[in-house]
Amino acid sequence: MDVIQRIKSLLNERGWTRYRLAKEAALAETTLTNIFKRGSIPSIPTIEYICDAFDISLSEFFLEEDSDYVILSADEMKVLTFWQNLNTSQKHEVMDILEHMKDTAEAAKLPFCTS
Repeated sequence: MDVIQRIKSLLNERGWTRYRLAKEAALAETTLTNIFKRGSIPSIPTIEYICDAFDISLSEFFLEEDSDYVILSADEMKVLTFWQNLNTSQKHEVMDILEHMKDTAEAAKLPFCTS
């Protein structure tokens, strides 16, 4: 993976400038200048600051775009944790509720799922 290209990609996705990244990541602007203009590979601690600024984990940073991994939000992780602690009957009830919500949204022509 090209670390510098990944940082550039994240900047483009968010519409951020290098200046904003420096401020959000609490990094000296010279650090980013060395990365972008001199091609210096940032240290892991620097990448961690950058990840914190972008609100992503290190694993998300290094995740290849064409991989089959799914990144879950904190809310999605919470739902899965709840799900794992339900018994079979409770899981069926939750699925029934979700199906009902989906059917209701479709009948009202409202979006149920967004991706």
